[in-house]
Amino acid sequence: MNTTLKSKPLMRILYQPWIIWFSGALFYAYESVLQVSNGVMAHSLMHDFNITAAQLSRMSALYFFAYGIIQIPIGLILDRVGVKKPLILAVMLCIIGTAVFSQATHFHVAGLGRLLIGLGSSFAALSCLQLAALWFPASKFSLLTGLLLMIGMCGQLIGETPLAFLIHQYSWRVIVEHFTWTGIGILAVISVFVKDRTFKQLHSSRKTLRLTHQCSIVMRNPKSWCFACYAMLMYTPFLIFSSLWGVPFLMASTASSQLAAAQLLSWMLIGFAVGAPILGWCADHSKQKMKVLVYTTFSYLLTLCWILYYPTTHALINSAALFLSGFFCSGFLPSFSMMKELHPPTVRATSLGFMNTLNMLGTWIVLPIVGILLDYTWHDTSTYGARTYTLEHYQFALSLCPMMIVLALVFLFIIQKGISYESG
Repeated sequence: MNTTLKSKPLMRILYQPWIIWFSGALFYAYESVLQVSNGVMAHSLMHDFNITAAQLSRMSALYFFAYGIIQIPIGLILDRVGVKKPLILAVMLCIIGTAVFSQATHFHVAGLGRLLIGLGSSFAALSCLQLAALWFPASKFSLLTGLLLMIGMCGQLIGETPLAFLIHQYSWRVIVEHFTWTGIGILAVISVFVKDRTFKQLHSSRKTLRLTHQCSIVMRNPKSWCFACYAMLMYTPFLIFSSLWGVPFLMASTASSQLAAAQLLSWMLIGFAVGAPILGWCADHSKQKMKVLVYTTFSYLLTLCWILYYPTTHALINSAALFLSGFFCSGFLPSFSMMKELHPPTVRATSLGFMNTLNMLGTWIVLPIVGILLDYTWHDTSTYGARTYTLEHYQFALSLCPMMIVLALVFLFIIQKGISYESG
């Protein structure tokens, strides 16, 4: 009897951190679905709102703008307020955003919905990392980071093929309404299971710098800008494909249906999920992070050019090319570790927030440009009231992506020269 009573608190201690963390990770999976959902719904959105590719891109880019501008303050908010209250507010913003988006009759109102979704989604990843730091020993942090990435990619996979299948069965508005109800369910889970944990002795002894001073330390270092620009130039092409234009491009390049194109694009996401831990391990154990960055960036450029300029209808070849593209794209992630090592502990979180801000703001800037270029080359062809773009149109507009990767290689060269100069 006493043994049974004693075992219950022990079981609670063992499982409670996992329940808390998975509750937060559930929200991360949810926001990952929301992030890529517009890509599958692109044709339907252009038809229902009677908008061009440029307008659709601007509307979708508002998500990344909202996500990016709040990245640096989030760490400070989570440190001072805790995780639970900001996380509840974040889920509520996503619920309101999806509700607004599902009922919108004008693309400006839909854009407001995407803006709210982006604001809410911006808390997901950092909140999960904070929960991992608070409730688990440091030895488990890398494991939980990898698990979080895998959960996020699973969410994006759900936002591709399964969502494309549902689009054929239901209106996009019905699907987004279900996103709202899903958000309400996740809100209930977080309200019940997520708990804050504070260490008074840690907070009382730690001297924290003002946010403006932290930012100035990071931004005054030229290498901070080089690493942040490199990461942005690598990740933006991936987001352009996964969040909006990947499915329409593959429909044009492979002459496939929306569902088949979404299935193909899923291989890029799988490649990223597989490559992130493998290439991260290689970078850590080889002690040659810069070489990993150079080789994977160059390989990413080759595979993306293969996808863009040498289209084929062969499913196996397309799947392999997309998988390799996602795999090599994930090779930029060790740059976050290098960014962290560049700065003292007092500003490391700020430096990573700055890097993540540029990642998202890059997509906010470039995504509308892709839409403008598509409209520039459009030749008055429409299908069911929505503009139709040919393979040549997509190749012209998406040529920005390999150009960005070439620029990423230039930044790597600048960083490498700086390291060689310092060591010399």
